[in-house]
Amino acid sequence: WLHMEYKYLLELLRSGLYEAFYEDILSALVPFQPVGRYGRSPLENSSFIASSVYPDESLHGTGFVARLSGSTAEFLSMWFEMFAGRTPFVVRDGELTLELKPALPSWFFSEEGQVEFTFLGHTRVIYNNPARLDTWLSQVNSVQIRYDDGRDIMIQGSFVPYPYSADVRAGKVKEISAYLGEGE
Repeated sequence: WLHMEYKYLLELLRSGLYEAFYEDILSALVPFQPVGRYGRSPLENSSFIASSVYPDESLHGTGFVARLSGSTAEFLSMWFEMFAGRTPFVVRDGELTLELKPALPSWFFSEEGQVEFTFLGHTRVIYNNPARLDTWLSQVNSVQIRYDDGRDIMIQGSFVPYPYSADVRAGKVKEISAYLGEGE
């Protein structure tokens, strides 16, 4: 059961067992499956396939994707936690703050030491990790925020204070560049 395997992987991640998580995803997550083992291209992403006994012959062999399955929900939870951390937004001293805490292995980064994702469906986040460290062994040293109107704000440290955090949440920020370095 893929859903249960994904639940297990998510709990490895949430427990901070990053080495075990990243070792296991290579044999458990669908995107890493070789075609021979998976039985079809992992890019096909079918929850079920219409068999040859299905009454509509034009659909035989056609793959269908469920709207939201347990494995999809678990995968999205893993993806979010891997790239943003469990709770990126926190209220501190009565104000909303943002702290990105990626848990990404060194091999996720390009040769230039970068990886990116889309945060909250609208903000491009670029992690700059020139030493290509596992991010759980490093820390965010500074954050650059680029607004839709072209303004740039540079923040030292990992916490993005209010009002910038609220602007990210409201979709007013086009891009965030986070610069990682050695951990404490």
